[in-house]
Amino acid sequence: MKELRLLTSLLLLTIALPLSAQKPRFEPTPENSLLDGKTIVKTNVLGILFGSYSLVGERLLTPGLSASLDLNARFASSEAEAVTPSNGYRTRMVFWDAGSSFSYFALTPEARWYLNGGMGHGFYLTPYYRFQRSRYTSMSGAFLLQDNAGNPVQGEIAYTEYASSHSVGLGIGAQWLLGRNKNIVLDWYIAGIGRGITHNTLDGKFHFSDGKAHVTSVNDDALRQSITEGSGTNTKDARVSFDREKQTFHISGLRTRALSIRGGLSVGFRL
Repeated sequence: MKELRLLTSLLLLTIALPLSAQKPRFEPTPENSLLDGKTIVKTNVLGILFGSYSLVGERLLTPGLSASLDLNARFASSEAEAVTPSNGYRTRMVFWDAGSSFSYFALTPEARWYLNGGMGHGFYLTPYYRFQRSRYTSMSGAFLLQDNAGNPVQGEIAYTEYASSHSVGLGIGAQWLLGRNKNIVLDWYIAGIGRGITHNTLDGKFHFSDGKAHVTSVNDDALRQSITEGSGTNTKDARVSFDREKQTFHISGLRTRALSIRGGLSVGFRL
């Protein structure tokens, strides 16, 4: 019974907060503002808790309409742990990371439609486009193959994966202008979801566990298959090239789904 009351309270709070932002129109003026009062700068404070940093600029255009640009980044840890690849992380890679080895830079322009016709406040809908450049370091994998004589040969790979993602989506949220001069901004981005395409490339090194080069004892096809299986890229679209002397490889031609999920609580100022 207590759980039901708590769930009901949270549901009512979720509904009431956006509705409380639907106040009569507020027309920003240059008075008590650094600029003309129609520019908002803010940052997602919840994102910082998950290791991402953002800077958002929003420009109020007309009553009920604004345009914004979100610059967002995450930095890999200096002590990144090795991560074993899986198809799961790659197909969800836009917003689900692979631990401390994951970093990215994202650029997200969007248009906001405030349903109450407010200038920068109220419940809003926002279509957006997102470009994200991601990097996974400290990725590793193992492989087992047979040489030309049928003997088992073990090996390992270590690589960095890069991904460029393009997605479009739709978000909802509510924004408040607070304080005596309405210069303090609180933005609750309730939820946003988008779909798109990601292009992946890998650069890495391989070596055999016995320390031998196996230049003639292991054929190219077997080595190529082992690299793609070890990196989880064994698809028909993967294009693999490698250098036996330097023991390096490069994989390109990968296309995966991009799923972008947005949300957060931002604070800032109206300038």
